[in-house]
Amino acid sequence: MGQLIQLFPKKSLDSDSPNLDRNQRIRLNFIETSIKSLHLEELALEQSIQRKCPQEISRLKSLDLKISQLEGEAARILSRQPSSSAS
Repeated sequence: MGQLIQLFPKKSLDSDSPNLDRNQRIRLNFIETSIKSLHLEELALEQSIQRKCPQEISRLKSLDLKISQLEGEAARILSRQPSSSAS
């Protein structure tokens, strides 16, 4: 469960669409605020889970790493095979 660090502030959706009417701007502002709130709730939940279940999280990370390695190996093997047309 990696975390992204925002280096640059996000552009407001509002600034991308200057032709919005008042109601659309209000709705867009509400949506942006809701998204930010949900991101904060998601972060708090993730931190809570990390505190309560560190061993399980560690195990999940190791399983995810192993799955990724095996998927990469399978992709490399398949990419070396000559293409065969199915008749």
